[in-house]
Amino acid sequence: VRFTGAHKDEVTAVSLAPRSQAHAAIVASASADGAVKVWDSRAVMSVGGVKEARGVDNAHDGYEVTALKWAPLEENVMVSGDSEGLLKVWDARKMRDAGGNATPTRVLHEHRAEVLEIEWNVCVRGVFASSAQDCNVAIWNLGLNETSHATGFGQGDYDPALIFMHRGHLHDVLNVSWYPSSDDAFCLASISEDDSGSTLQIWRVLDYIYKPREIAINEIERLRGRLPS
Repeated sequence: VRFTGAHKDEVTAVSLAPRSQAHAAIVASASADGAVKVWDSRAVMSVGGVKEARGVDNAHDGYEVTALKWAPLEENVMVSGDSEGLLKVWDARKMRDAGGNATPTRVLHEHRAEVLEIEWNVCVRGVFASSAQDCNVAIWNLGLNETSHATGFGQGDYDPALIFMHRGHLHDVLNVSWYPSSDDAFCLASISEDDSGSTLQIWRVLDYIYKPREIAINEIERLRGRLPS
């Protein structure tokens, strides 16, 4: 399959939709030209035997789109990140034809430098990690909002979707990966590029951080009751 009107600058990321099949590939792409586009091999052929995409030409308000990943457990959800540290959540169904200006369903402001990687949790719906040049890895849960959040970061000045920020690296965090099993669904590995080489860290988010507040408090109270007086 050949597509037309791909991008006007370097392609920085591509991501295959979870519902894709060999005969029906659906791919999202991001570029330094600021666009996020969706390509469907089932689309009607245009003139010349090539296919056109639907998407958003100015997805990040003039900034380069540096990362993009389709949610593995959500058929139409994807997240993109840009050179300024902003993350945007998109509903692929709302993206118009090429040149459209779809509105993101959510905008996440926590990174202070270019987003380098986005990685979804394959066991827990709506949860993903993002790493950036600010040396941090952020853990997000899109299922959390102003009135329903876990016991972690989703309070005060932080976005309610942010449940944890890993600050263990001293340099750009190039990549992050989840443990692919529900046995330890909040265990991750991240790697940074340091002056003398690279640093790999394997770490785990404490379960009391990502659990709903009521459940976490009840468990803590139960454990406190077992302590000797």
